[in-house]
Amino acid sequence: MSVMNNDTFFDKELEKWPMAADNFARIRNSFIDGHRLTLSGDGSLWRIDKMFVNHRRASVTAKTDPSSISSRPCFLCRDNRPNLQTSIGFLGRYEILVNPYPLADRHFTIASTRHEEQCIDAEFSRILDMAQLAYEMSGMCIFYNGARCGASAPDHFHFQAVSTEAVPNILSKDLLGDKIKYSNHASLYKNNEKTAPYPFFIIESTGNPELHSVFRLLWAELKAINPDLPEPDVNLAMIHDTERNITRSIVIPRSKHRPDCYYLEKDRLLISPATVEMLGTIICSRHEDFDRLTLQSAYGILKEVGISDTQFNLVVSRLANGRYS
Repeated sequence: MSVMNNDTFFDKELEKWPMAADNFARIRNSFIDGHRLTLSGDGSLWRIDKMFVNHRRASVTAKTDPSSISSRPCFLCRDNRPNLQTSIGFLGRYEILVNPYPLADRHFTIASTRHEEQCIDAEFSRILDMAQLAYEMSGMCIFYNGARCGASAPDHFHFQAVSTEAVPNILSKDLLGDKIKYSNHASLYKNNEKTAPYPFFIIESTGNPELHSVFRLLWAELKAINPDLPEPDVNLAMIHDTERNITRSIVIPRSKHRPDCYYLEKDRLLISPATVEMLGTIICSRHEDFDRLTLQSAYGILKEVGISDTQFNLVVSRLANGRYS
């Protein structure tokens, strides 16, 4: 089945899988049920929503240390998946799956056919695979949670795809700040400082070889922050903007996996930011967290787990003064 027919595949999966269908219905009704609220004002350049999704508790609380990972079966490996879950092959090395614990009206997981760690550095051509997914699943946001940046399965390589209401800032015209590097087919920007509460990079491209080159350049500078890690700690998002016929890529460097409030004994907020949170929808798996989360605390959480302004500006300086290749 073609990736282009993902809506047909999605509908067929939900017809035979009541648990997944119920979870998607809960997401679709979240605004009506009062389980999704917009925290930022109408004039804000960066929208922040909060959403109560109790079926995400296992993901939010997932233990990702090596001991915990080794003691449980991998839920993305074919032999361990639910019997009702089927897949679409992609590029001969991925399987597209309906995610039964969704964050959006449409939510897919794109899992490697091999059990291999969540690490783009191990095979950098995966950036091009991600861009191909963004093109073929046009209108959806493809994202990658780094192993220490929200991935609940850091032992099995995967992307995810969500409909854009889950990432309300992804196509904002206000996103772009100063241009750092550019060629005929790819430009690297830092974000508009008046938008998000944390700094990040944007790549806009019309050619995949150029996109690959810019990613490599940026990746090398991010890796220099902590060269002992397997890869830079990042959240990545891509979307094909059909109106402008470009691929927009968001690269969000991270300083930590979870905020301090996640570990508090008193006044705890059980919030574990991944790409969706960083791009505007804060997932709350407990109603008390949903009730207590304010715009100020949401901004504080995102800023805390993002890269510092000092470190970001150092990377920008190195990129601006380096060679473009």
